[in-house]
This record gives sequence, C-alpha cells and structure tokens, in this order.
Amino acid sequence: MLTGPPRPPRHPDDQLGRPFTLAMNTEIATTSACGQLRSVWPPLHGHQGHLLTLDAVRRFYAEEIAAAATAELPPALVEALARVPRERFLGPGPWRIMRDASRPGVAAYRRTPDADPRHLYHNVLVAIDAERQLNNGQPSGNAIWIAAVEVRPGDRVVHIGAGVGYYTAILAELTGSSGSVTAIEIDAALAERARQNLADHPWVTVLCGDGSAIPEADAIYVNAGCTHPCAEWLAALSDGGRLVLPADHRPHARRHRRARLRAAAP
Repeated sequence: MLTGPPRPPRHPDDQLGRPFTLAMNTEIATTSACGQLRSVWPPLHGHQGHLLTLDAVRRFYAEEIAAAATAELPPALVEALARVPRERFLGPGPWRIMRDASRPGVAAYRRTPDADPRHLYHNVLVAIDAERQLNNGQPSGNAIWIAAVEVRPGDRVVHIGAGVGYYTAILAELTGSSGSVTAIEIDAALAERARQNLADHPWVTVLCGDGSAIPEADAIYVNAGCTHPCAEWLAALSDGGRLVLPADHRPHARRHRRARLRAAAP
C-alpha cells in the first residue's frame, strides 16, 4: 500500500465503486460493481499540469485490470499487460469504444475525441470492425481466462480466434522466446493485420484458418464461439495440457470453461 498525502476525495462520478491505490505515485482509479473501469483520479490526461507518459499509463492500466479481475492474476501476466502497446494492434485513432458490454447482441459505440492512445487503456472493448460488431475484447475478462490457461515460459501455445493479435502478444510475452505461439484467425484480413502486428515476435506464427488443424500444444486459448471443444483440439494437447474456451449453449453467453488433459497411465 502506498504512503504519502491523504487520499483525495472520491470522484463525483463514482457512486458504485471503491478507490484502488496503485503502485504509481498517488493515482486512484474507481471501478463499478461489475468491474468496469469508470474513472481515474487524477485524470490520465493531466496530473498537476503534465501528461503521464504512455509507459506510466500502461502500468496504471495493468494494475487496474488486476484490481478489477474476479480472480488473482499472476505477476507475469500483469507485467505483460503493462508492456504490450494496445494501440499498435488497433490502428490509428480515433477509436470506437463499446458503451455497454453488458447487453448481449446490442452494440453501441462512442468515438474517442482524438487519437490519443491513452483512451485505449481502460477496461473496455474497442471496435475492430464496428459494422460486424467485432471487438478487441474486454481486458479483465481475457486476463482471467489467460490466467486460467496457466501459460509458462517455454510453452507451446495455440490461440484460436486471434483477431488483430493483441492477446496473442500477451500470450507471447508469457511464453517468451523459448516457447512458441500459433495464432489462428479465420478472417483473412484480420489474420494479415495480426501477422504484421506480431512481426517483432519471431516465435509467433499467424495462420488463416478455422482452427480445426492445430499443432501439438501445452496450452490452447480459444477466443471463438463454440459449444464444445473440437476433438482435434483435445488430440493436440500434450500430457498435462490446458484448454480454455467459451462453452455455453445460451445465446451470447460469455462463460469460459477450462479443461486439463492428462495422459492415461501405461
């Protein structure tokens, strides 16, 4: 816990949340009861007359995601969130931010006032293609699911439904260059964007496909809608391999399931 001057008053917009003190000066963020980042005190756009650096904003964002998550995040994952630049994957701004992620099947967006990348460092969904309602997913949800797949340095990871590659990059930070990540995206244009975005990660391979054919893996993270794991995914898991996927028969459900495969004793 930080020491320093008395805690500033709660932001007037925060009626449901509670303040979190973070390991960066004396900034305080507030979250709503559902974990959605509502506001930051002081505002990220100015603190005593000067802008916070992007590195500081990313650190603030990573620790806020950890605070908002409903499960504990490993330090390596929080560090990855603080290192990977989200704006690199989402293209030039302004961007379209989903207003209310709690209404399944309903997509309403707001446009950021400018192209300042600080707008992206909140617990929000950002449109990749608003017309098709394709979004870069909510950071707190993805962080929880990535934590569940327990990626370790040196692991062979498969990411199905990679989109533009932001969460693939988080996985790649966790494996390190001693491991490998295979990112699979069915949309050819998005797969090409992901390939370009991940060019500085030589241990990442981006494929365009439906995810039915994958290499052997220690961990599989699925970001594509499905009702059950494909037999090919289970067959590709190594002994002790982990699989996390969204599995629910209800329309628009966001629940993820985790499975672990252990080979039968000879």
